[in-house]
Amino acid sequence: MSFSSEGAILRWLRWCNKIILTFAANPQFPVKRRRFHIILWVLASMLLSSCNVIRFVPEGKHLVRKNKVIIENRDTDIEKSKLSKYITMKPYKEALRTNLPTWFYYKSEQHPKSKFWKWLDKSFGKEPVYYDPEEAYNSAKQMMLYLNNIGYFNSTIDFTMKLRRNKANITYHVHPSTPYRINHIDYVIDDTLVKAFIMRDSARFPIKDGDLYNAYLLDEQRELITERHCRDRDWKSGSAGMPRPISYA
Repeated sequence: MSFSSEGAILRWLRWCNKIILTFAANPQFPVKRRRFHIILWVLASMLLSSCNVIRFVPEGKHLVRKNKVIIENRDTDIEKSKLSKYITMKPYKEALRTNLPTWFYYKSEQHPKSKFWKWLDKSFGKEPVYYDPEEAYNSAKQMMLYLNNIGYFNSTIDFTMKLRRNKANITYHVHPSTPYRINHIDYVIDDTLVKAFIMRDSARFPIKDGDLYNAYLLDEQRELITERHCRDRDWKSGSAGMPRPISYA
């Protein structure tokens, strides 16, 4: 929903008010029907008003409307959804494709003594998310740490923003490096009998020689070895048969 000017919205609201008064005062319409139409037009007026929340944005601020992640190298298995989790400036999911929650917040700020607006803001309002270059940099940094953990060392991420009419659209450009692969895994377990027993089940391990480096899966594998072959076998901590924490070399 969009309008070319704020004046168009104001004209629409005045027209809605006339319609509401007409239904409220006309005895020819049943009471229940009048109430339904009044509620309908009130909701329409609120939705329409919320389309123009930009006028409430403070000078020098930009409301974050959209984040986008672009992976420049398409020949990669990096998931955009995993990277998007590290974006901190996330706008709310718009209700009915409008800015109604943010509008409730702004109206509450305009009328701090109004219990009605306070109730709407507390129940349905959402605080606006403004663009902050430092936050965008921190998000890109966290994405790079994630890429390191899945084997894409020395990757780079930069971001661009499109600022228009107090709105900001942010795009994160991911330039992944060539991923590292595991050449060989050596399991350091002092007790040779315990090591032989553990390695008997190595075919089930999630990481094997030649796989892409993944710190998360390595941790998962370490825990899997410990739990499956130590705790499930009732080996007590400190006993001769209990291996030290598994380490990779």
